[in-house]
Amino acid sequence: MNFFDYDSWKGLFVEPPPTARPGLDKFEFNFTYGDHHIRTIIAGCFEGSGLPLPNLLELKFSDYESDDANDHEYTYDTASRSLPPLTTYHRVGGEGRGSGSCNTSVTLGDPVSGIPVLVGFSLTYGKTDHHVWEVMVSLGKDADGRVTLETTLEDKPSCPAYSYAVEYAVVPESRVAYTARASATDHRGPAILPGGNDDVLQGFWLKFRDDDHHLRELSVSVGGNLGTTEVVFQDDSNPSPPYDVWVDYAELKRFP
Repeated sequence: MNFFDYDSWKGLFVEPPPTARPGLDKFEFNFTYGDHHIRTIIAGCFEGSGLPLPNLLELKFSDYESDDANDHEYTYDTASRSLPPLTTYHRVGGEGRGSGSCNTSVTLGDPVSGIPVLVGFSLTYGKTDHHVWEVMVSLGKDADGRVTLETTLEDKPSCPAYSYAVEYAVVPESRVAYTARASATDHRGPAILPGGNDDVLQGFWLKFRDDDHHLRELSVSVGGNLGTTEVVFQDDSNPSPPYDVWVDYAELKRFP
């Protein structure tokens, strides 16, 4: 497993990844001073990204400011995991918010025999920042074996337009021990849920139960040394607001 962490940052963090487009195990963001509206959440590795490097780790947690230099400070922690041979890589992006719904669902390409896992994701409100009620990035497969993607970035009660970009990998089924979901309802503060050891994220869903809120901390982590899944979704309230959560992950088989 590979880690990146930084005490304080503003705007977009960009760094060459330790290996070529590893699977995403963990992303953790925490504003240094108070909670804030959210405009952009970016975590993971992206191909090209408009810069002269083939693959880049990108991280961002921000509200709406005129430029990166004026964004609020945040700390981050991220972890990634090398994926096995014969894994294929893909990217999809578009505009979020379906008709009458804040959820966007798309089916991607032809049927595949492998298991889809997250490499990186980006969710960005189009024109300004907002409170957050619900956030989701979820990979799966339909009955025909085609990869599916669902995304949500929602305040309450409106469904502001947002854009999404997701880098995902399809891992050979022979390299995946199992897939699983960890979940909790009506939880406050950090959640410690069941997990494995060699995990890669497939998706996550978090939703406040009472209302939309500013965010102070957003964190999803799988595949830790203690075999747990860990989640934080909170503002500066005391007590922090209750939320529901699920996290999907794939446990990889060890490979050379």
